[in-house]
Amino acid sequence: MITEPAVNHTFKRVLTYIRQNQLGDGDRLPTQSQMVESLGVGSNVLQSAMKRLESEGFIQRKPRMGTIFNTQQTAVPIDWMVGILTPTMQNQHSPYYAVFLEMVLTRLIEKGCRYRIYNFDRFPHKPVELSEYNKQFSSDLDNGHLDALITPALSDAWFIDFCAMQKLELATVLNTCVNTHPQTSCLVGGAIDYQRMIHQAVDLLKDNECQRICLVSDDGPSNLGSNQWESFVASIQKHNLKGMEIHAGHGLILAGRKIGRALLELPKHQRPDGLIITNDDHICLGLTDVLKEQTDYRPIITVYGCHQAPLSYAMPVYRFEYDLAALVNATVHRLLHRLQGTDMDVEPELFAPQLNPAGLSAVPPQWDVSPKPPQLGVLMHEQPKLNVIDTQSIQS
Repeated sequence: MITEPAVNHTFKRVLTYIRQNQLGDGDRLPTQSQMVESLGVGSNVLQSAMKRLESEGFIQRKPRMGTIFNTQQTAVPIDWMVGILTPTMQNQHSPYYAVFLEMVLTRLIEKGCRYRIYNFDRFPHKPVELSEYNKQFSSDLDNGHLDALITPALSDAWFIDFCAMQKLELATVLNTCVNTHPQTSCLVGGAIDYQRMIHQAVDLLKDNECQRICLVSDDGPSNLGSNQWESFVASIQKHNLKGMEIHAGHGLILAGRKIGRALLELPKHQRPDGLIITNDDHICLGLTDVLKEQTDYRPIITVYGCHQAPLSYAMPVYRFEYDLAALVNATVHRLLHRLQGTDMDVEPELFAPQLNPAGLSAVPPQWDVSPKPPQLGVLMHEQPKLNVIDTQSIQS
């Protein structure tokens, strides 16, 4: 079946092939069967793309010579169209998304790509019907204008409805993620090495004489990617520590505030004296806002976050930072290689969060963490789930 997106994509692939092979005026292109094998496309789709190339003056068909390239068109750029998916409400609450957007746009412009931003609202436990919500996205897919889609994090990609994901696949649109883990079907440029961060965080808390450590995430252990849960269990077993986990849900600051209150409701002997916060550093904002006035409960907190978009907390924390610029650069680099049909390693580059050399530090909060009225689609509606781990019963 010949579709406009497939023809449009093949049209650009042929142009990329011509320029990568530095074909000059009058140079002959490979035969159609050779091009089909080289580009991995159907012969009917390739034939339609070649007709378009001929009508736009890129190639000429001559008797006994085959198809030759016309150098008069070499200055015409291959304008890959890259969509950027970004959640509307997170842009208002998180410096990460603002920095992410600026970095991605800068890199795409440097590489000569066109771009279009698709905003959407993220609802808890409900995928976004993106094709219905964002008409421009649907139109660009149907008309073959979109070559690739970049999402800031895999958690954002999960909120796209299944129909939209199918349309991406049918339209040969590359779905790519920045700031994610390796276990995903999306094309990933860079992945955060959560396992190493978890091990380092547990070691740090052990050195600070913590005996009961809690892993806080926006997903439960069954949903945690990149083996975070397995790494956590292995680390606390190695040090013979007690462990627990809290499933915060997708709730930003309010989720952290609820967790803080839930910890205070625990009997004192069950409260963790060390916390590892992963997935969303906004949880730490709400958590420290609740615990900052406590005099009899001051857990040692580790949190991971973006180096280029730091948050300031109401209590001292140890901060593990990842380099968003490196993640963006790796993602755009791999994305363009894949669009151009260049073979490259499919495994993402791993980036390990590094402990901030400033160590334990706290500065006055720069973000307003006072209670706000609920905003649909952003705040958490369920209570955090606490689970105490019996380390003796878990198999390593």
